[in-house]
Amino acid sequence: MLKSRRATELEITFGALLCLIMVSLLLYSVIAYTEYRYNKHQTMKGWVIGLLLTFIGIIGAFPSSMQTVLPKKQVLRLLLDWFPNSNHVPIYAGVQRKIFAKHGIQLQIIELNDPSDSVPYLTSGKADLALYYLPDLIQAQQKGAGVKLAGVLVGQPLNSFIFRQGEGISSPKDLSGKIIGYSLGGNNLKVLQRLLHANHLLPKKLINVNFDLVTLLANRQVDVIYGAFWNIEGEHLKALNIKNSYFKVTQLGHPVYSELIFISRHDFNRLEAFKLAMQESIDYCKAYPEEAFELYAHHHPEKSAATFRWEKQAWLNTVPTLAESQQIPRQEWVYLKRWMEEL
Repeated sequence: MLKSRRATELEITFGALLCLIMVSLLLYSVIAYTEYRYNKHQTMKGWVIGLLLTFIGIIGAFPSSMQTVLPKKQVLRLLLDWFPNSNHVPIYAGVQRKIFAKHGIQLQIIELNDPSDSVPYLTSGKADLALYYLPDLIQAQQKGAGVKLAGVLVGQPLNSFIFRQGEGISSPKDLSGKIIGYSLGGNNLKVLQRLLHANHLLPKKLINVNFDLVTLLANRQVDVIYGAFWNIEGEHLKALNIKNSYFKVTQLGHPVYSELIFISRHDFNRLEAFKLAMQESIDYCKAYPEEAFELYAHHHPEKSAATFRWEKQAWLNTVPTLAESQQIPRQEWVYLKRWMEEL
């Protein structure tokens, strides 16, 4: 319906422009002829003024909707889940290539350093959309938060257990007896505990390391980090000359799910254009991953060349995981929700 309405508005606008062009050409012809006559008969001056006033009246008679050539773009405020990184390339590529603008959207990107702020920002009206995590959305809805699914960015799990190579870990069972650092709390800690329990794993210690996962693993303060994304933190560690490997959470029995999603308030309904633009941007990134990363890099001149080197590899790891559509399969949603209700 929105697409149809916009098409109608465009037809009206172009029709109005055509009328204006025709009237302008007619006026030009009349004035040229009048100027010729005026050189012979100056009494025509009053007639010319009257003609101009008539033309102004005709222009003023056009409806305001027909006088507007370009519709106003709707402003959408989007919260990132974290500082800008390779997972966000499709968002920045869509802005740089004006894909969002083509769909009538002026996208304002807001950076956060704590994903737990996303829902409060939305419900308080400080943002329209937020990049979030599907398990966290289900938990938020279980607690009564007025938020809903608004789109999909990454359609596969990224969460993982990352560990240094050469530490005697070759399968999930080797996590027993290790110090595991995690950056999560609340029900998400219950997810970690359930995965360990389901696989009969008994770690030496669980340590909440806040968000400093990479540093603590690099400094050997923990043996394993949980809550890190294999596509991002894994490459970051390699850039620090730390060889590492990982187990995806699905290897320990976690249901398959879409890792990165967009959420909005439950009463926010201006989503159709955003979904179309987001999927178009994702499809562009899949077709032209190198160019897409360059657009992201251009948007972040503050980052160093060294950072871009490992972020580019992280991006190439991410491309195959990008969403196929802006909908989540019902079976995936139902199974994950049921699994999380059992925590």
